[in-house]
Amino acid sequence: MNKNISIKSIVIPVILIGLTFFSCMEQEKSKPDLKTVVIIIDGLRKDYLSETNSPNLYKLSKMGVEGLHSHSIFPTLTRVNSTSYATGSYPVRHGILGNSIYLPAVDAVKGINTGDFKALMKADSVEKGRLLLVKTFGEWVEDQGETDFTIFSSGTTGQSFLLNQRIKGRGIINPDLILPSNLEKEVIAKVGEIPAKERPNLPRHKWITDAFIEFDLKSDKSSISTIWFSDPDGTAHATGIGSPMTLASIKGVDDQVGRILQYIQENGMENQVNIIISSDHGFSTHIGEGSLEDFLIEKGLKTGEDSDDVIVVGNAVYVKDKAKIRTIAEAFQKEDWVGAVFSKEEETANIPGTLSQHLIYWQHAERAADLYVDVNWNDEENEFGYKGASFNRGTAGHGSSSPFEMQTPFIAVGPSFKKQFANPLPTALIDIMPTVLHIHGIKIDQEIDGRVLDEILVENTAFYSEQPQKTLKVEHKIDGIFYKIDLFQTDWNGKTYFDYSKTGRVVE
Repeated sequence: MNKNISIKSIVIPVILIGLTFFSCMEQEKSKPDLKTVVIIIDGLRKDYLSETNSPNLYKLSKMGVEGLHSHSIFPTLTRVNSTSYATGSYPVRHGILGNSIYLPAVDAVKGINTGDFKALMKADSVEKGRLLLVKTFGEWVEDQGETDFTIFSSGTTGQSFLLNQRIKGRGIINPDLILPSNLEKEVIAKVGEIPAKERPNLPRHKWITDAFIEFDLKSDKSSISTIWFSDPDGTAHATGIGSPMTLASIKGVDDQVGRILQYIQENGMENQVNIIISSDHGFSTHIGEGSLEDFLIEKGLKTGEDSDDVIVVGNAVYVKDKAKIRTIAEAFQKEDWVGAVFSKEEETANIPGTLSQHLIYWQHAERAADLYVDVNWNDEENEFGYKGASFNRGTAGHGSSSPFEMQTPFIAVGPSFKKQFANPLPTALIDIMPTVLHIHGIKIDQEIDGRVLDEILVENTAFYSEQPQKTLKVEHKIDGIFYKIDLFQTDWNGKTYFDYSKTGRVVE
């Protein structure tokens, strides 16, 4: 039987607390007007899902597929994950290694802000069209030629641009970036004037939801769309995990999901629309005070802020004098606020106590730093009752390998997916693109890192069980301190998922 969605089937609605469930269909042939929308809710922790915080999301998680072991891509940063989602690949393949990246041809001593699409366009020009090194979601869809493709986002211009860097399909609809530019007049005419940015960013979330309904759901064409909501991330960075304002931002996004569900139900589209909902990363309360660069300057291991002897971009450390790499690594290993230190695989044996960057899929052939230095974390509870703290600076955020940041929610409902299925297998953000392309009958003829999530598809009747976790351990004794790292992984069908890492120290 063909795994694509059928033209004819008997649809049996199942009502659950006022919502119509997306019924299963007998699958025969791709339906011309099949629509799939992927909703990424920036910074949504798994434990935010509840009947109180997010009633629509909570109900959907119980109705369709709920991923029990869904992963962010490390580093748990927005632009790393938006690119990983858009390419189905890890940073080692696509080359966006952080929220800022070091491209010496563009700037010899500083990183490039990937949140700004103008900076990315300049970098792409300098790199002769090689900012991203693999095909993106929209390119695969356009090659097929029969399906609309659109990005709707209330996030940064850079994040939106990385979702569709080649501006394929309809393009990008973001309050601050509408591409191609000739689309802007039509968008404003149909959706209305662009609202100002707020915290929470509710008016803009409503605006991009309006745009999705107008340009996608009202169209009779087959489509693949992404909606990227910038909250609760944008609000939680400033006000904390679980703060009243953060919870209001979650409820506001949940309301927009409810509007989409209502439109689908009122227009009899339950057997036509697939919805996948996930997040780019979790969130932690921040309890750190220092930075890698300040620490290296203080210890005399970097000459100054603008010096090129050691260049720090985010958590990536590039060292001109390779003889100093071990000294720098050991300086970090003695600090309680530092987590796992990752080195290039060819150098790992020479730098005791470090793990290979290949374990986190980060060692890009051209752009990887000599060291990637994670911050440590713990499971302390904040004032609002949410566990998870990391030694980054600020109020709250993400970027570390803490399980509170690596774990993400995953929900799938619609005619292509099983109902009331708790998926015990490991999954990650890179798996969404190949799964959606498979559902729409679009073939991938290049190697990518993600897999098709066969286990969640409605025609799959196989039984699956939770997979055992494996642990890699390294240890290094330095100046009477035993520095220890445990790195946790889970395997499935030839794929290895990085779960999280934990670092500890014992003073002799």
